[in-house]
Amino acid sequence: MDQLLQEAQKAGLDPQQGKDALGGILSLLKSKLSGDDFKKVEQVVPEADSLMSETQSRAGSSGNSGSAANSLMSSAMGMMGGSSGGSGGGSGSNVQSVPELMTTLSKLGIDQKKLMGFMPMVASFLQKNANVDASSALGGTTTGAGSSGASGTSGGGLADQASSFLGSFGKK
Repeated sequence: MDQLLQEAQKAGLDPQQGKDALGGILSLLKSKLSGDDFKKVEQVVPEADSLMSETQSRAGSSGNSGSAANSLMSSAMGMMGGSSGGSGGGSGSNVQSVPELMTTLSKLGIDQKKLMGFMPMVASFLQKNANVDASSALGGTTTGAGSSGASGTSGGGLADQASSFLGSFGKK
């Protein structure tokens, strides 16, 4: 986990934000990966359960300031075809989509651009250390994805769509 937290700092996250971001990302991966693949993730990140619980608890206790944004995001992503299987009303403990991850972590003060920089680092770490391809579960993020955008993917990943969509909120 220390290596992942160092990567989080490279992405501009402070230590607590790094733990929160990692907990949120792991929660998303738990809902997207097969059980066998997530067991491999837990082997290389043994603190996964506690990180996911702590992040969920901290996000839940930060008030519901993001609930309107979450509702708006769910609606918008549904219109863009980015929602997969509902809006996460089921378990309540696992993040179900990249937009939900961003909404959850924004409640904890985590900047979306820093999160988007950290996600490919986590995917790369898991590919190297657990032999798990987490990039598709994270919305198609790859180690080369950054601001270049010249990867040849026609519509970009869900993460790219969500990033573009959320970026429009700050522009008037």
